[in-house]
Amino acid sequence: MFGGLVKYPGPLFLSICLVNFVFLPKIDKLAAILFNNYVSLKKGKEMKKSILYLLAILFTTCCVTSCGDDDENKTTNGGEETWKELSKTYENDNLKLTMGETGLTAAGKNVKFDAQSATEGKITLTNVLPETASLEITTTMQEADSVYSFTGEAEANSNCKVAVNGTIKDGVLSVVFNRTLSGSLVGDWSLVYNNNVAGIYTNIATGNAQIDQLINSMAGPVVGQLLAQKVEAVKVNLPENGVFNVAWRKTGASEDQSLSAVASMVVLPYTILDGKFVLALDKNYMTLLSSLLESKLAELGLSMDQMTAMLTDLGGYYGVALNVKEEGNTTTFYADKTLLSPVLTIITPILSEKVPENLKPIIEQILPALSNAETLDLGLTFQKAE
Repeated sequence: MFGGLVKYPGPLFLSICLVNFVFLPKIDKLAAILFNNYVSLKKGKEMKKSILYLLAILFTTCCVTSCGDDDENKTTNGGEETWKELSKTYENDNLKLTMGETGLTAAGKNVKFDAQSATEGKITLTNVLPETASLEITTTMQEADSVYSFTGEAEANSNCKVAVNGTIKDGVLSVVFNRTLSGSLVGDWSLVYNNNVAGIYTNIATGNAQIDQLINSMAGPVVGQLLAQKVEAVKVNLPENGVFNVAWRKTGASEDQSLSAVASMVVLPYTILDGKFVLALDKNYMTLLSSLLESKLAELGLSMDQMTAMLTDLGGYYGVALNVKEEGNTTTFYADKTLLSPVLTIITPILSEKVPENLKPIIEQILPALSNAETLDLGLTFQKAE
């Protein structure tokens, strides 16, 4: 039937072009004209064959074009629906969080993903960072084998940049975030020792001149000597990744011990908020500690609620906020009355029972004065490594 067309490819090419670019927009009229011509000229054998060939080409081209359009719409619409379905809040079992290389428990945290298009989106981290309870980050996005991957970065504050990357697959959002801290506190620090006395800082004003002189002249040296007798070196590591670590060497020991070795599963982020150094603890860790320490605290007449009341609520974390005083290459990290007063309230009855009888009169005079002090600063002085 199509032998003539194969034999004469020129007319075939011309026919296809005419069908696609001229006839298809007027297909209804074209079909009617062809049919009428066919009826009126059916006695002409050659004309009949030509028209039949043209009808066959027309039919085939229409089918191919129609199928192609259907496939294209299906891909486009399906793709749009896929990326639009990514927009939701991910939490609990649908959320996997990793800080650097350490996995975090997702309880109490969530990440909202807002897909703007197939290549752009926004994520909002809630209770994930110690710097802020909520941070929105614009991301770029791409898809491969039904897995969407994304990357982005933003500033949590003037001292911390946050970079994120991750994937969305089978309804599960996996996020890896890295915090990069900057500022003069970032680096390695060693506790200052002078003449076998650790660098203890005190600044106390109770309103009683006699007590103030006694405490400020004796507390630092006495506590510093006691500390030096137990520990001969303390090193604090404040790296750019915002993960705190401290190592110490007991007097006479040959090796250091470190927090990361003693509690390898516990990651303590640090950050800088409003000029203060803040050591953060994930609230999920506090829940675990509560169950482990409940009986011990009860023996001391304490509760976990009393402990958490002394801390700063950072959303997904509790924070211990310390003031910072920088002088040359030394920096003093110290707690003030806001933190120390609750501590004194808790430990006063405990100390009253534990101290020797001959020291009780002094303790009973000093502790209440400290609790009501106008200024109450206590800390440690460190020197930055070169």
